[in-house]
This record gives sequence, structure tokens and C-alpha cells, in this order.
Amino acid sequence: GRVPHPEPGNVPLRRRSAGFARPGPSLSAPRWPAFLGMILVDLLEQQQDAIVERWLEQVRPLAPRPDLTRVELVGTLPALLTELARALRQSSAFPAPPACSHVAEEHGKQRRRLGYATGAVAREYPLLQDAILQMAQARGVEVRTTEGLLLARCMGAASEAALAHSEEQPGLARQAKERIGESEERLRLVVDSLPSLIAYIDADQRYVLGNAAYCTWYGVAPGTLHGRTVREVVGEENYARIRPYIERVLAGEVVHYSEPFLFAGGRHGHAEATLVPHRGPDGRMLGYVVLVQDVTERKVLEAELRRASDSLEHGDPMYILDRDFRYVLVNQGMERLTGKPRQELLGRVLWEVFPTSPQPDSLVGREFHRARDERVPVQFESFSETMGRWMETTVYPTPEGGIAVFHRDISERKRLEAELRRAFDALEHGDPMYILDREF
Repeated sequence: GRVPHPEPGNVPLRRRSAGFARPGPSLSAPRWPAFLGMILVDLLEQQQDAIVERWLEQVRPLAPRPDLTRVELVGTLPALLTELARALRQSSAFPAPPACSHVAEEHGKQRRRLGYATGAVAREYPLLQDAILQMAQARGVEVRTTEGLLLARCMGAASEAALAHSEEQPGLARQAKERIGESEERLRLVVDSLPSLIAYIDADQRYVLGNAAYCTWYGVAPGTLHGRTVREVVGEENYARIRPYIERVLAGEVVHYSEPFLFAGGRHGHAEATLVPHRGPDGRMLGYVVLVQDVTERKVLEAELRRASDSLEHGDPMYILDRDFRYVLVNQGMERLTGKPRQELLGRVLWEVFPTSPQPDSLVGREFHRARDERVPVQFESFSETMGRWMETTVYPTPEGGIAVFHRDISERKRLEAELRRAFDALEHGDPMYILDREF
């Protein structure tokens, strides 16, 4: 799953159009319903009861006695989830830790009144984090890197605050911190498994932390990244391209860029990145978070798609008709063939635009109907009286119920075939002639 930056970077890729002119709103292609994917903050707000129930399944055995009510077992958990959701809803690119300590303090005091052991309190928040991540996975919610870090920081702060107001048992408090460390280590494993670069870089452009992908991209050993400058790690050629973006993010701007990139081993490719500034509570710029993806393969595919689209637009005549044989798409080849601009064709019925063209009961009409009704591709040759040319026509049914029509001018081939037949006729009916093999 992806673990991108916070909301400002989650911008869908812009697709290039194929170059075709399309009709107005009433004739536009069917709109596919957009998939409204749930994000972590939606999960916390809309599935709060389900998260609580999942958490209760794991923490019931920790209760000091079996007669505690559900309200007593839950404690201040809903308020904590609300604070976490509020932090994620903040408009800032790098969300600040939620104000969860006071909520957790009340939780710790309540646990102490109910007789909870400190060890039980220490386990509750790591189990809450697990419950949230399990629910996210079950609902297909992708947890972004900064969301995961924020979640871990919140659980750590809440656990420490709760322990501070429960029984003072230093050994168990230390155990709680170890559990928090284990949770952060699991998050580190997830981040390191990603092929994208993820790093935090300070205001002096020095790496504070980065994931294992730096080893693959730059040949940097995982333990040697901290303290090194961006220029030193990415190299002079790459740094010259990205330096203006770094200056912008350190000025407080969320930055996105897409640039050619030189990878380890001299491989040339393309990278896309999002840089998110991070300010301290006093507004001072502390550094930025960066997510960089290798999009070389996608760029190659996009270039191939553009070439294919250009070929389709500028190649042999083609057009698309809807179920009622109205033009919904026309390329330049069709404009050249008919001598009509596409604006005169779009939205009109084929037989109305070309009254002298083969009608629905002709070969062309029958084959068009067969492709539309039987949902099968067809191919045939015919002479167009309107255009004065021999055409090879291939017709494919479209998902919307219409047909896509491709014409190829075969007039020259037909002329050569006719000349060849005349030559054979001349040989057959002309002066005496015969052919012998090598044995005579």
C-alpha cells in the first residue's frame, strides 16, 4: 500500500487527453462514478464505535474485576480518538501532535480509581494503536507515513501521561516505553519496505532520518545517512535540479516537482516528489518531510500512450458512433476524408449527415448493425459512392453500446489488383504461350 505525505500531496495524476474533440455536455462520454476512498481521519470519526469494540476485545482481560461496566472499561477513549481526528483534520501540511495528554491523564486517574495495575494501563495504548491499524486494514484505508508517525507519537504521549497518574511502578513504566518503542519499530519496518524515498531533513539541509530506499537509490548505507547534506547524498547533477524546490519548502511552501533524475549506477530516469515544511510551535522552520517516487516506468508508458493517441488522431479515418449511430468522436483523418469539420458531425446521425451514403439496409448498414447488436467485431470492403474510393472498414463494439469505426483507403490496392487481372487475361487470351519446367 502507499504511504504518501499528508493531504496537500494527495493530488491525482493529471492525464493527458488523446487529442480528440468531444461534443458538448449533452453528448459527453458517460461519467464513471468517482471512488471516494476513506482516509484515516474518516475512519476515526465514522468508525469510532467499531474501533472501540475491537479495542475492548483485547483489553477486557486486563480489567481488575469482571463486573466493570462498558462505560468504565472505555473510559476517556472516545475523547482521545476525537482529539486524534482533530489533529489530522488540521489544514497544516504537517499535523501537530494532538492535545491528548490531558485526556490520557484523566484516563490514568480513572484506571487508578478502578484498581487497574500499571502494567495493564501500559498495554492499553499500544493495543489501541493496533486496533486502529487493524481496522484501517480491514476497511481498506491506506495509512500515510505522517499519519502513522502522528499516531505513534499520540499513543506514546498518552501512555506516558496515563502512567504518570496511575500507580508509580518504574519497572512497569519502563516496560510501557519499551512497548511504544516496539510499535515505532514496526512502523519503521513498514516505511523501510517502501520503494519510495521517505526522509526528514532539517533546515540546514541535513538528513535527520531516512528509509532504506536510500541504499537502493544512492548506494548509501542505512546507518550513514544521518547528518549528511542533501547535496552530498543526491549528487551535483540532481541537486542542481532540486535546489529551487528545497529553497521553496524551507520558505514554508508545500512543493511538488517532477524532474529527470540520475539514479545509482548512472541510470537515467524520472522522479516525482512532494516536500512538506515543518515548523515548530513558535513558527520557526525546523525542516521538511520529503517523499520521492521513481516514476520512470510510468513516464515511459505515458510517452507511448501519447504516441499511440497522436497516431490515432492523425492516422487513418476513424470515428465512434453511439447506439443510435450518432457521432460522438471524430479524428482528423475522418475530417480529411469527408471534407467536413468534426463540429458538423458530432451529435448527428450518420445517415442524416451523408444522405447519399449506404443506408441501414445496405452492406455497410447491415455490418454496422451486426457489430452493435451482436457485440462482435466485423471487417468488410466496399466502394463509397460518396467518397469515390474503395474502403476497408473494421468495426468494433464499444463498452457504451455503440461502435468504433476504422476506415482504410484501399483504392490503390484495388487499382493494382484490377491491372493484375487484366494482365493475366491478356496472357490467357492473347498470342500462344506456355511455360516449361527444367526438364522441358
